[in-house]
Amino acid sequence: MNIWNRDSLSYHDMQRIMQRLVETVEIFSGFTQAELVDLLGCAEKCTFEAGKNILSEGSTGNFMYIIIDGAVEIRKKLAGGGHKTLCQLRAGNCFGEMSLVDNDVRSASVKAVEKCLLLRIGEGDFWKNPTMSAKLYRNISRLLSHRLRDTNAMISFAYLEPSEDSCPEFDPAITQRKYLKS
Repeated sequence: MNIWNRDSLSYHDMQRIMQRLVETVEIFSGFTQAELVDLLGCAEKCTFEAGKNILSEGSTGNFMYIIIDGAVEIRKKLAGGGHKTLCQLRAGNCFGEMSLVDNDVRSASVKAVEKCLLLRIGEGDFWKNPTMSAKLYRNISRLLSHRLRDTNAMISFAYLEPSEDSCPEFDPAITQRKYLKS
C-alpha cells in the first residue's frame, strides 16, 4: 500500500517552489537561480496525508526532504517504549539532511501532522554540480551547528542549575529556537 504520492514537478510547481526556496529555505542560501533549477530538476514532489509516517528512526536513507506546505513532527523513541516529540517543522524547514552528511541511520522518526507537500532530494543529486554541492554542505553544516548549539542549551537548561559561570553562552531567549520547542 502506497502511503505517499510521488510525481515529477510541473513548470508551475517549479516556479512556485523556486520562489519559496529562495525566500525561506536556509540551506539554499547563496544559490543562484540556475543552481536551484538544476537541483529542482532532480527533485521529487511527495505528498503525505496527516498522520502518515515519513521516516522511521533506525532506517537507512540517502534523501533529505524540504517542507513546502504542511507540518511534520520529529519523534524520538524512548527507552521504556513510546516516543517523545522533539519539535514540529513547517514550510521552509528541512529534515533528513544528517543521513546525507554521515551516511548513518535515521536518528529520529518523522510524521506528518498536517497534509504535507515535500521535495525529496537524493544524495546523488547534490554531487552533480561541485559548486552547488559546496554551498549546500556549507549551509547544512551551519544548520546542524545551530541545532547542536540549541540542543546544548536545552541540555544545560534541563540538567544544570543556571548560573553565570555554569554556561556563559546560555540565554534561553536567544538559543531556544522554534524548531526545538516540545
